Amino acid sequence: MDHTDFYMDSQIVGAFPNPSLPTIDGSYGYEAYRSPGHLNLHNQLKAGKAPRCFYKTAAQRISFSVTASPAQGLLALSGFEFEDL
Repeated sequence: MDHTDFYMDSQIVGAFPNPSLPTIDGSYGYEAYRSPGHLNLHNQLKAGKAPRCFYKTAAQRISFSVTASPAQGLLALSGFEFEDL
């Protein structure tokens, strides 16, 4: 698989390219999905919120806050948390 899907609650938002999955604060490129989750994410950002999202690997659930979308196809991420599965 050449990408890893990420979610906000149970809604799929988009995908990060493998193997460069985000794990530290910074801005990351992503593939946006035309989905209610993606729309919801951007609506929350416009409302001044920092929605929590997550993705899973074989061994971990990695969650993070989305703090901004500085450009199309780019998200600013922070507050990473790692949970072993």
